[in-house]
Amino acid sequence: MMIVFTACAQTKKTTKKKKKVVKTQSSITSIDMHRTACYGKCPDYRLILTSDGTATYIGRKFAPYPGTYVKKINADKVQELFRQFERYRVDTCSERYKTIPDIPHVMYTITMKGNEKNIDNANSPFAPKFLKGLADEMDKLTPIDGTWKKTESWTDGQK
Repeated sequence: MMIVFTACAQTKKTTKKKKKVVKTQSSITSIDMHRTACYGKCPDYRLILTSDGTATYIGRKFAPYPGTYVKKINADKVQELFRQFERYRVDTCSERYKTIPDIPHVMYTITMKGNEKNIDNANSPFAPKFLKGLADEMDKLTPIDGTWKKTESWTDGQK
């Protein structure tokens, strides 16, 4: 004969507290990226992002969207991009990388802790690959579409 004893245990419902992920504010306040023209028809434009989510696009020669356009984008996405720049330690990059004729330049002006860091020719095969990748990320974050407000037209005489 088998006797089975069971007990009713009091169950205490516990909920696991979710840790709130605190996203730190980047020390970068703005990034100005300039893609320059080449001997052919490479687009010449600037893309400026500020920490509050303001994006400014300035299309010049051969740019698909000539003129100046402004848009507010998600500030959290901008902060994440700025943190990527910090993780790659762009503050330690050279100010200029060796160039090859007819390769368009990617130039950065990064404002960080009140100081400007300039990087010229970030598109060079002699520059760290992450600089080109970060430029591509900036372009992905701000595709020009109907949500941008055109504030100024571009003429060939403008610099």
